[in-house]
Amino acid sequence: AADATTSPASLAGARVSLQPVPDSDRRSNGLSSPITTIARADGGFDLPSVIPGAYRVSATLPAGWWLRSATTNGADVLDGTLAVDANGLADLTLTMSDRHSSVGGRLTTASGPATDYFLVAFTSERTLWRPPSRRVRSVRPATSGAFDLTDLPPGQYYLAALKDLDAADLEDPAFLESLIPAAALVTVEEGKRTVQDLRIGG
Repeated sequence: AADATTSPASLAGARVSLQPVPDSDRRSNGLSSPITTIARADGGFDLPSVIPGAYRVSATLPAGWWLRSATTNGADVLDGTLAVDANGLADLTLTMSDRHSSVGGRLTTASGPATDYFLVAFTSERTLWRPPSRRVRSVRPATSGAFDLTDLPPGQYYLAALKDLDAADLEDPAFLESLIPAAALVTVEEGKRTVQDLRIGG
C-alpha cells in the first residue's frame, strides 16, 4: 500500500524480508537467513510457507520511499516482531510513504558551528527502546552544524548532542535514560520536518 503524494509507477522489484529472531536459547526457528520475496508490479507479494517463530519485517523499496508500517490482524509489528504460529502467516500489509518525517536544525557553540559531536534522537516511549529500533537514530552534523534525522515515525522524541558515542550505547535503555535531563523534547509530525536548533554551552 502507498501513503504518498503520488503513487509509484511500479512496485515491481521491491523486496520484502522476514528475518528470524533468535529465542532465549539463541535458536532462530532453524533458520539463519532471511525469508525474502519480490513484490509484483501491483504491490502484491507472496511469501513461501513460513514456519512458526518470531520474525522482524523489513523491505527494500524504490528510491525515495520508506517503510511506514507493517500490519497484520490490525497490529503494526514494525516496531517489534511478527509472531507466526502453527496456523501460518496471516495477511501482512506493508505501507510505504514518500512523505518524509524528520527532525533537523543546526548545532552551534558561542564561536560558531559545532561539528565534532553526535546528534541522537530517541522516542519518548520507553517500551520502544529495544534493538533494532527505527525510533532511535544518530547522525553527525555537517561542517555548517546542520543536521537531519530523516524517516522518523511520528511521535515525541528526545534530541541530545554528545561529544562521544558508541553505537552499542543506543541499544542500552539505561544510557538513553541518562541523556534525558540534557535533551530537548520535540514532536515529529507525519510528512513534516521539525526544526530544533541546539546550542552547546548555553
